[in-house]
Amino acid sequence: MKGLRAAVLVGIGFSAAVGALALAVLPPGWASTTYLWPGIQTAELLVHITPTAVVYWLVPEGGAPAYLLHVLTGAFVSWAALFALAAFAIRRDARALLMRRSQAPRMRQ
Repeated sequence: MKGLRAAVLVGIGFSAAVGALALAVLPPGWASTTYLWPGIQTAELLVHITPTAVVYWLVPEGGAPAYLLHVLTGAFVSWAALFALAAFAIRRDARALLMRRSQAPRMRQ
């Protein structure tokens, strides 16, 4: 459970860092498009799940800015899940590799 919690925190951190880099630092183009693509795919689902009152509380105008909020949320969650999964797998594989090395017979020199 501790490893999963750490992996989720790493995923959230990397997703925020990559999103800030792609959307704020780099010029518009392939980086921002690549970061937002999963959010565009999941925004339609988020539109139906998110209560309308919450959306209008966050974005009083509604319309396109509200849809952009769904896109950004979907992109952030998608990338956070991907990075968390990668961090968990890397951590698990690294731990398994260390266990194998510690149990391997030692050669005399």
